[in-house]
Amino acid sequence: KVIRWDPLAGVNETLYTFQRTYDQITITNDGGFVLSSGGHQTFRYVALQSKQSWDFKAHFCPYTSFTASNNGTVIGYLNLCGFNSYTQISGFSVENGSLLWSRQHTAAQSSLPAVSPSGAVVWCVGSFMEAVDAVTGSVLWQVPIENGTECFSDNIVVSGTNWVGAVFATADNSQFQVRTFVLEDGSRGAVSPWLRLPNCQRFLQSQDCHPLRMALSRDSRIIVAVFSRGLVSFHPL
Repeated sequence: KVIRWDPLAGVNETLYTFQRTYDQITITNDGGFVLSSGGHQTFRYVALQSKQSWDFKAHFCPYTSFTASNNGTVIGYLNLCGFNSYTQISGFSVENGSLLWSRQHTAAQSSLPAVSPSGAVVWCVGSFMEAVDAVTGSVLWQVPIENGTECFSDNIVVSGTNWVGAVFATADNSQFQVRTFVLEDGSRGAVSPWLRLPNCQRFLQSQDCHPLRMALSRDSRIIVAVFSRGLVSFHPL
């Protein structure tokens, strides 16, 4: 079952009942949700307003996360698949689940994609930032990052239709930096100072050394969770 709970009224409402078991639910920003099972190999999209639903089965590697644009596209993210460890984002039609487009890169590190209100899918892949159209998959812009620096973002933050933010680290993962990019054309925005990543040099193989997670506050500050350092706040304006 999918149950909606109102914490203020303290009441439950059963939205849907399915014949099979799903092990994860992802709320999408178009008023629907994605249910996945079998290690994310099979998933079902359900639109709350129209009651539309469809199923999709990944042919090879499972998708690890989903989001949705405001123009009828569900975005699937697939990380480190196959012998060459490629990363992929795909666009699926909300109406019937058909595959609209896919983009694939071979990179050791990539971020979860984010969808802007204008319909741009933005992600950080290896040594560049990229934005693609959510409906067609065509590249809107791609910004290379200088040598010795690579993507170290678990996710991307989007500030309306103005800018996007991501985390980058030095090649040995000893320092990190927050950077923003203008959403319209990918031009460089504000940049934070370099900060030390404790216990995260690549060759130390620390269990704490993993991409950094960000959140956006109400006053547009980027909050970064940095292992044992706690939270770091960066104001991009």
